[in-house]
Amino acid sequence: MSKIIDNPFPTKYPGIMVVITAKKKGNKWYLTGKLKNTSGKTLTGYQPCTRTAKTADDLIICKEIVFTLESKLQSKKQSTADKDADNTVPVSPAGEKIQMAFEKVKAMDPKKIHGAWSRSTAVTARKYFERNILKVLIRCAEESYTQETSIRIQGRIRDIFRASKSGDSEAEDRTVFRHLQEAEKIYRCMDSQSEEPLPIFDFDFDTPNRNRKEQFKSFSQEDRLKIVDILKEMIANKPMVVKRMVAMFDAGLRTGEACAVQFENIREEVTPTGIRYGLYCVEGQEDPANKGKVTKLLKTANAYRTVLFSSWGYGMICRCNQLAPETPSDTLPVTSAALCKEFRGIMEGIGITPQNIQLCWQENGGPKIELTASSVLLDAQISDYILRRDRASRWKTSAA
Repeated sequence: MSKIIDNPFPTKYPGIMVVITAKKKGNKWYLTGKLKNTSGKTLTGYQPCTRTAKTADDLIICKEIVFTLESKLQSKKQSTADKDADNTVPVSPAGEKIQMAFEKVKAMDPKKIHGAWSRSTAVTARKYFERNILKVLIRCAEESYTQETSIRIQGRIRDIFRASKSGDSEAEDRTVFRHLQEAEKIYRCMDSQSEEPLPIFDFDFDTPNRNRKEQFKSFSQEDRLKIVDILKEMIANKPMVVKRMVAMFDAGLRTGEACAVQFENIREEVTPTGIRYGLYCVEGQEDPANKGKVTKLLKTANAYRTVLFSSWGYGMICRCNQLAPETPSDTLPVTSAALCKEFRGIMEGIGITPQNIQLCWQENGGPKIELTASSVLLDAQISDYILRRDRASRWKTSAA
């Protein structure tokens, strides 16, 4: 069943509108918006925007689709304007210095850009800087340290963020703050490599992120024991789910990583006192672009790591393996969406709802979870965040 929602939505660009088609699959509606001109012809070069909704005429979701497509329009127009500016405005001597300094940094070992960065962080930050910030600095080299230049740099980062994500102002501010911090470190490195001092730029950003409080990171000991009991009860009926939950709760794996664990590769170790535990080398996760399949490409270089299963965790894995042995496969028996849904049930079983967690996060300066987000996204945010960070909190406490 599908239908076109009445009255195309206008955009802030004259002559361009958004036409949204609603199609029902199961008990969900899939709303897809396309950019069209007044004659009804679809604009080329723009991917449709699809969102899920409970009803075909969900106005909030429709507005979100319109906002997303407008952002894509704005980003493309800005990109075209930037290219035109690059082709028409000559580079100043100060701009040439900036360009030459960056070429030296580009030729460096990425890890030497900033001592605290891993290679993957440095490479990612440098690519973002080159694509999105460097040209702004070169064009503004003569203006240098002015408020207008700072606003222009921040505006460029915001435009890129808005073109790919919905209007989450808190997430947008965090993104701007992070990229400005990275840009400042790269620019300092450029200045150290330059034969002459480079122009001074303001990468500062007044944001509450500077003084963020610790977010919700751990369960009470009472709740932990409840989770352990629930997992034990689940073994008989859902051993494949339980061992992946244990991989998150006990070894600190991300949701996608837990789904892709090759449990037969967990290496058993024994302490001098006879206590068994397990070691596992993380080398795969659920493919974000192809759900239900395994990819060897992890989130960062540091994600390729060896994790430890405690005596309890390793024992739980062994019990599950006896009930449900697995063979290596590119297709996952348990997906991250299914795992997150199971975890949500456990949370509600011990009296912790998503709303409780959201309230706790916000009271402690944490990021807001959008209530309009799909249940799968909400589940993923909760499980991936809470289980892993509870484990980190336990280990930090025990180490202290």
